[in-house]
Amino acid sequence: MTDFGSADFGTSGYGMGGYGGGAYGAGASQAPGGEPRWGPEPEGYGLVRCPECLEELRYDENNLYIPRGVSNDLERLDLSQETNTRRRSDLIQRAFQRCPNPDPAVEEHFLSTNYLTNGTPITVAFVGESGTGKTHLLASMISGIDHGALDTFGMLCRPVNSERHEEFLADTVRAFQAGRMISGTESQTFVKFTDALLFSVNGVTRPVAFFDIQGEDYSNMGDLTRFLLGVDAFVFVVDAVRALKLPHLIREQERLKREGKQPGIPDRTFSAVLDRITPRDGRLDVAAAVVLNKCDLLRFESPVDYWLRDTSVIANGRLDPRQLYEESRDVYAFLYRHGAQHALRPFSKTRRCTLHFVSATGTSPVPLPPPPPRREGSHGVEAAEARGWFPGGVRPQRVLDPLMSLLAMCGLLDSAEPGTEGGW
Repeated sequence: MTDFGSADFGTSGYGMGGYGGGAYGAGASQAPGGEPRWGPEPEGYGLVRCPECLEELRYDENNLYIPRGVSNDLERLDLSQETNTRRRSDLIQRAFQRCPNPDPAVEEHFLSTNYLTNGTPITVAFVGESGTGKTHLLASMISGIDHGALDTFGMLCRPVNSERHEEFLADTVRAFQAGRMISGTESQTFVKFTDALLFSVNGVTRPVAFFDIQGEDYSNMGDLTRFLLGVDAFVFVVDAVRALKLPHLIREQERLKREGKQPGIPDRTFSAVLDRITPRDGRLDVAAAVVLNKCDLLRFESPVDYWLRDTSVIANGRLDPRQLYEESRDVYAFLYRHGAQHALRPFSKTRRCTLHFVSATGTSPVPLPPPPPRREGSHGVEAAEARGWFPGGVRPQRVLDPLMSLLAMCGLLDSAEPGTEGGW
């Protein structure tokens, strides 16, 4: 998709029915615990790269842990005496395996068995400075998936780890759905993925893990950002207010200046991430989506108005490569024309890239006054509420299109129907 000048997308979209993708094909086999899975009968499970520390490990039934008690402390799981197939399957689905990273400086961590036994995982990292809307974008994506937005694709989604997913829903997504502004991501000493889902389509299931870290953490070129070397796909979030030179954005830009943020300065996280990854043959062998966020502020600008009115690929139930090409072309031209050439660096540096007009919230937040002093015995005001809210609620626009494009570029979705040309 990156080479717009020579791209030939044919006339068909990304077909979703009746034939498998990748190396899995079709045919039933058994997952751990006796549950059916799709794909050829495995000769043992392959190596999986830990998304957090990059250590490679293989599913090992003799090295499992399971949460116990109210505190959910992990205890060693012994399956040697469990003969009931259904109970055994349930235990394995809930279990975790310790990552064997031998480095004593690396925090001890565990991976869900679902992450290790469902094909090659895909890791997606959201890139952008604090305040660009990364967390709101991820929350809107997960909210849409949780409400069945991908049903038109025949795609099924479920959590890799139910507890972590429920925690993200409770702490972030439900606040977002209620129209509350989400607090910024906190800095970390050891990066862990924010949420992970199992995506199943055409008989193929693959885990997809999402990373959303504080923008300033990307400037750390040490161990903290080593996880970037294993990321498969990136969402580069461009803040329309900070990046574009448009007269009607002046009020928003003045507000940013009062907050100590300078519009028009290139997003340093883009360069930090792109320079952290080793290129192959001059380009980075990763998938990328450049997302122009906060497009609700541009809804009267051409061609943004057209794309915000246009039916997204999610509603169509298919990925149309020509539509992706045309939107990418328009975003590229719009950014270039309005002084945001620096936001196009991912396009020129990565091997596969699409560009998208998006609004994570569909509207701008209204600041809230400082909360009153907390009375004794009260719970006070949540951090998310203390920053602002969306009086009319949130109305995300085109938020799942970048994700579906990335999944196609990573091989989870079919890139063309049989007998046609096209694809990535």
